Amino acid sequence: VQVLVTLNKGKPDVRSAVVLDRVTVYDVGYEQRVGAINTDSITGSGAQGTARWLTLVVTAEQSRQLAEAKGSGDLDVTLLPPRR
Repeated sequence: VQVLVTLNKGKPDVRSAVVLDRVTVYDVGYEQRVGAINTDSITGSGAQGTARWLTLVVTAEQSRQLAEAKGSGDLDVTLLPPRR
């Protein structure tokens, strides 16, 4: 995936920049859907819901870059095509 930061959101000088390029996703956490009858665990089918968090495989330096970007703006993640 590619991690982007958007700075100055809602202002005329809004811009986005790449924070990390081609990092590996280790885990994804999903929003839990609760209903009157929940059969997903029985059937193993059904939507997992909205992704709420990601765990990325990063170095200590990349972790620092993410922390700085998070403090500066809004983070987004883009799924990239596989390398050929």
